[in-house]
Amino acid sequence: MTEFWRGILGGIVAWFATMLFGHPFYELINLRKETARLLHLYDPAIKDDRATRTDWLEERKTAYQNCAAKLSAFDSSQCVVTAFAGWCLRWQPREAAEKLWSLAPLGPGATERSHLREGIAKALNLTL
Repeated sequence: MTEFWRGILGGIVAWFATMLFGHPFYELINLRKETARLLHLYDPAIKDDRATRTDWLEERKTAYQNCAAKLSAFDSSQCVVTAFAGWCLRWQPREAAEKLWSLAPLGPGATERSHLREGIAKALNLTL
């Protein structure tokens, strides 16, 4: 009977560990992937004529701001996971969010776009 209660206790501890660390870490991985997707979609290495359309620029700005808000909120609310990811994986979601906020309103001719893009990639350890 004692083993039964140990099993129940072990299951509860495993559930708490999953919800406190596993799920937030998985969410951070998804935010990192979303950031990479947005950078590839809206700031590709090969330039095309999409950047000249006004609706596309507004869509890009909104997408970057939403992603930056999610990264900032994650950094603020999941300090243990963020600290672990920063220490172990060198991911800095707050820094990436700040650079995304700066990148969002810039037009196609802005010179600092590539610098900000590289800073985001470095902050999240992305290969672009």
